Amino acid sequence: MDSHGARLKQLRLERGLSLEEVQKKTRINLNILKVIEGDSISNLSPIYLKSFIKIYCAYLGVDYKDYVSEDKSVPVPAPQVAPVRGMLSGSDPAKNNSILNSKPIQLGGDNSGNKVKMAVILFIAFAVISLVLFSLGKLIVSHRGAPAKKIQKTVAKVSQVKKEAKKAVQAQPVQQPAKAKAAVVKPVEILLKPRKDLLTEIRLVIRTRENCFVHLKIDGKVVFHQELARGRPEIWTGKNRMELSIGNAGAVELEVNGQIFSKLGRRGESIKGILITREGLTIPR
Repeated sequence: MDSHGARLKQLRLERGLSLEEVQKKTRINLNILKVIEGDSISNLSPIYLKSFIKIYCAYLGVDYKDYVSEDKSVPVPAPQVAPVRGMLSGSDPAKNNSILNSKPIQLGGDNSGNKVKMAVILFIAFAVISLVLFSLGKLIVSHRGAPAKKIQKTVAKVSQVKKEAKKAVQAQPVQQPAKAKAAVVKPVEILLKPRKDLLTEIRLVIRTRENCFVHLKIDGKVVFHQELARGRPEIWTGKNRMELSIGNAGAVELEVNGQIFSKLGRRGESIKGILITREGLTIPR
């Protein structure tokens, strides 16, 4: 009659499984699997060997009781160092009929050596994890810093444009005012000082001294439609056109491409249809 180990081996081969595949799924040492199937000599303790056989049987889907001896009187001698590899030969078939008749063995050698190996492995793992976390943090910081650098470049560019516009205005001769004409009600238009041909986008900052309802449309798309809390500035950028409506003109300050507009109207006054372009800011009256 075949031994229990040979029967387990036959089941494994019938299912087309290799020892390496079983080892990966069950986490049982490859040498112990060979011991279970009777292909190696082992002095592994019957208690530990019994646990490994249960795991192996559960993986193969069979009842471990058919392959494990339930005799509790099997003595467990002191651990001995013995070769794990080798072929099972010259032994009594009656003794080999149960896998648990093997003598105990101390797998892995001295416990102190195992502790040193484990400490080295833990140290290496900690070093690798620390390096990965450090690299990840550095990458996140660099990505976060990119928008700030872009804003700084934009502010510097706007400042340069303002300086050039100021020089151009000072260089122009003072013209005599024309004769007064009949008063015509027109929207109040405030031109931005920087040259419009040097601006690539519109940058709008809204600051409020009190809670204020704000409706903002940028390039035809509504981006904000709610109450803006006091002391909380909001920044938007657009390409060609912004349309702004505010519910408390006296509590709002606008900054368009670096130029500040603080006197938009009276406290509690609602202003609709404020137009902001690269050329300037138009407030309807």
